[in-house]
Amino acid sequence: MAVQFIFSNPPAESLTENETLERVRQGAINIDTGTARALSGPASPIQGEILAAMGNNARLMTQTALGEFVVAVRRNGRPDVIANASAFLSTVSAIPDMPFIRVMNLLPTRTIKMPDQRIFGTGDRLGIRTITSDQRFVRAAANQGVVLDSYIHSPHSF
Repeated sequence: MAVQFIFSNPPAESLTENETLERVRQGAINIDTGTARALSGPASPIQGEILAAMGNNARLMTQTALGEFVVAVRRNGRPDVIANASAFLSTVSAIPDMPFIRVMNLLPTRTIKMPDQRIFGTGDRLGIRTITSDQRFVRAAANQGVVLDSYIHSPHSF
């Protein structure tokens, strides 16, 4: 499912599954919705922390994370948030959802829901770190025996 953008800049590029795998071989990270919101909000020390954690890796976002992000920006609607979101998206490559089955097999709970399973499951399948503020999902997955490679930062939003 393609995501409709309300900003001047869609993601820098949309990658196929094979292009995604090539990008991962070159070094990449998976960006969760909360991280995109944090990087599109007002200036904060958390942004520097997140950028340092990302390093020089390619920035990838699943279709699910992009869809959630677009809804959040549309709901907010402030021109500064739209401008920041647009600038942020110009640095990101959109990738298809391709979650690892072990994450999709997690039992649903209040904190384990399908969108997060797709986002974190894709990072897991690709063997790349997911940058997130969603420590509840990461903890709930670990409680079910699925330890995810993730960098957890404090929540910060627009």
